[in-house]
Amino acid sequence: MPLMVGQLAFHGVDLLENYSLQKAAVGLMIVACWLITFAYAVPLHKRIDQDDEIELAVRSLIKVNWYRTILWSLVFVLQLFSF
Repeated sequence: MPLMVGQLAFHGVDLLENYSLQKAAVGLMIVACWLITFAYAVPLHKRIDQDDEIELAVRSLIKVNWYRTILWSLVFVLQLFSF
């Protein structure tokens, strides 16, 4: 969580100081990662912790994590090539 907050803060300041469409797209992907994390991944972790349909919850979490992995990877690549 601290890394996600730091990334959001750093990117927000950078976006305000040096606006570009690429940085705006990266910002949207970061926000999408946050939304997916808190809307889907966190509730699935809670279902697993409560022993509520663990097998289904784990399969769903793996699927959700693939979306997050793809988005974080795109963020990384776009930020890598923006310098």
